[in-house]
Amino acid sequence: MSGLFGKTGSRAKKGMNFPYIIKKNLELNNRADHHEPVEVVADQVINVSYTFDLARVIVEMMKQESEEKYGLYHLVNKGDCTWYEVAQQIAEILGYGKDKIKPIETTDFYTNLKRPKDTALNVCRVEKVFDVEIPTWQSALKRFFYNEVL
Repeated sequence: MSGLFGKTGSRAKKGMNFPYIIKKNLELNNRADHHEPVEVVADQVINVSYTFDLARVIVEMMKQESEEKYGLYHLVNKGDCTWYEVAQQIAEILGYGKDKIKPIETTDFYTNLKRPKDTALNVCRVEKVFDVEIPTWQSALKRFFYNEVL
């Protein structure tokens, strides 16, 4: 599973995405009358991807189009993580601190939906074949917040 995030957000989530949702929940939970940490699933290994980074790499791939490069490629920001780790990074970027995020299990969040524990993808092949450097998810989150949100 990969979580896409970008300035526009998801139509299905009414213009929201995971970073926007965590930001909103941190703001709500930081009010004087409410000091509960934000609960986030910590046992699913995933990738998160900044749409700006993916678009940049896709354009480069199109520029280098050739039959010998045709194939199936994984394209996400580099590095795997959990939703909990992403939320912690967001809390740090926004100045709340990691302690504002509480880890929970998938079974605590999803009722009876079956979720795989590890859906991480590897970008080594696309980096090698197209000679591109794909930024880490941590770098992507920082740039997203500094360039698009803050």
